[in-house]
Amino acid sequence: MNRLHHALAALALGVLTWPAHAADGEQWEYTGQVDAGGMKIAMPPTKTCVKAGTAPQPQMDKGCTVDNKLGPTGGTFTFKCPPPNAMDGQGEMKFGADTMSATLQAKSEGRTVLIQQSGRKTGRCNAG
Repeated sequence: MNRLHHALAALALGVLTWPAHAADGEQWEYTGQVDAGGMKIAMPPTKTCVKAGTAPQPQMDKGCTVDNKLGPTGGTFTFKCPPPNAMDGQGEMKFGADTMSATLQAKSEGRTVLIQQSGRKTGRCNAG
């Protein structure tokens, strides 16, 4: 169960973060919820700066592999992470000019975790 809590923390805080770029960018704010077998945990709001016009991409912990099929308005992705927090799963993302939503389902230690996340553009920023 302790490994599952570590996996949940990795998912909630690291799975759906978006990479920052050193350029004039757009500030995004993300919120979400993790559902682990009926136990719902609110994800703390996070903010990031991305290169202007860049669509969000799933970003995983080091060692995880991601295969995404994302287009201009969204798409799907699959991922697999090695031990010690081994997990695998799939997700779907949808995004518009100022909003995004993502749903991710991960399996770890025989348990399924559902993450739902939404984001909105909040202004301009400089990640450099």
